[in-house]
Amino acid sequence: MELTARLDQICEAVGRDPATIGRSVGVFVDPDNKGKVEEIGFGPPISGSIVQITDTIAGFADVGMTRSKLSPGRRRSAYSSN
Repeated sequence: MELTARLDQICEAVGRDPATIGRSVGVFVDPDNKGKVEEIGFGPPISGSIVQITDTIAGFADVGMTRSKLSPGRRRSAYSSN
């Protein structure tokens, strides 16, 4: 069962309106799709063109997400020229 559907069931079982609970998603964004996030074990990042990434993020609202936390797919040194 989808996690959001399960949360809705639990809310209804305890008499709480499911619409009163925010739903969050945390994802990594790696435009270059270098695979570093997956190597670390965080699962697949969002990748692609700016339009594709934006469309993916916008799609979270379509599945009930109210908040998104985006993290870079790789860390860069503050002193890096890349």
